Amino acid sequence: MFIAVILGILAIFVAVKVIRAQEKKEHMKELAFLSVCGDEEAKRELAKANLSPQEHSRLLETAVREKAESGNSEAARYLGNFFENKGDFEQAYKWYRRAAEGGDLPAMRHLAKDTVAGRYGIKTEEERFKWKLYAANHGDGESMFHTAAWLEIGFGVQKSIKEAVMWYERTCACKSSPLWCVNVAHRNLGEIYGEPNSEFFDPPKWKIHYNALVQALRSASKQKDAKEYANAAFNLGCVCVTSLALGTEPAEELKNKKRAAYLLTLAYEAQEFQSLADLALERLKKLDYEIDDATYRIWTEDAKNLNVNMLSL
Repeated sequence: MFIAVILGILAIFVAVKVIRAQEKKEHMKELAFLSVCGDEEAKRELAKANLSPQEHSRLLETAVREKAESGNSEAARYLGNFFENKGDFEQAYKWYRRAAEGGDLPAMRHLAKDTVAGRYGIKTEEERFKWKLYAANHGDGESMFHTAAWLEIGFGVQKSIKEAVMWYERTCACKSSPLWCVNVAHRNLGEIYGEPNSEFFDPPKWKIHYNALVQALRSASKQKDAKEYANAAFNLGCVCVTSLALGTEPAEELKNKKRAAYLLTLAYEAQEFQSLADLALERLKKLDYEIDDATYRIWTEDAKNLNVNMLSL
């Protein structure tokens, strides 16, 4: 009887020890996952375990894999990232895709990038467009812009200016849209609404996007942001070119032409990007507006100092 009691106590002791060991193991895995998610407190607590680099790496992967296999979309994305860093792009795509299909927006955004398409074996434009549209439909501003751009030219999808306009407008309204996406969307919408031979010709809407770009240029000038200044000057210059087709009087048309030439000159002389400067010069040549030397010196000085003194020409 006494031996049976002792054995029973030992069994309980062993069971408790096993349970505590399992709880500790689960706790360590939870800390590992939280540390992968960027939790600084979890990182500090995990460091106290004094794991070797190999043990630490195995623990992180195990913790993330278990979460991912249980349906955690965020964990699936992290697991995809683990495999990508190892160069296993087949497994990386598998887990990024599972994360995206589970509603993880960063994974959708990642798969929408043109730079990852080749690594993951996404060979067709149609599949690349699918991921851009997927991320756009889940609220990603940059994906909205790329969806619009591909729809406008019919790349990877049937061309539809109507749908492109819708996605450009959404890009402008989305708070998560990068500034460059918003400004290029304003430019593209300005050019679409300013085309008189298009069913979308709409001078009042053209004016909305023109004004938005004026504000963008003034803001860049005020902040002395050379990169945004050059981009905004080019975008606004392009939209001003479309104003030449809005049916204005000859005197007004000449004024618009001069304003377009001024803005494209700012973009060219700012010389922030050679590719942008080349595009600005190309547009200037097509504009065919003669600029005298004295005027050009004034405009060049504005570009040098990131000013917009002549915007209201």
